[in-house]
Amino acid sequence: MLKPLGNRVLIKLIENEEKTKSGIILKENNNSPQFAKVVELGEGVDDEGKEVKMLVQKRDKIVVNKYSGTEIKFEGEDYIIINQSDILAIVY
Repeated sequence: MLKPLGNRVLIKLIENEEKTKSGIILKENNNSPQFAKVVELGEGVDDEGKEVKMLVQKRDKIVVNKYSGTEIKFEGEDYIIINQSDILAIVY
């Protein structure tokens, strides 16, 4: 498993496909935020070693900007590592 460092968060995107009533798949806006699931959290320290409160938890559904973070492939799965500050919202 991957463990992000510092105040980073490992996420997995949730595929969002929008369809019309007749079944036509709508093209996604390239700049629209995306939904993701939190997979793993860093230990909650910034680059200077100061403690940072982690505001998300594992399995939280979140909203992130489309081009945030660093995409990686690990054991055949696609993930993104982002800074906690790149998270726009938690979905309840």
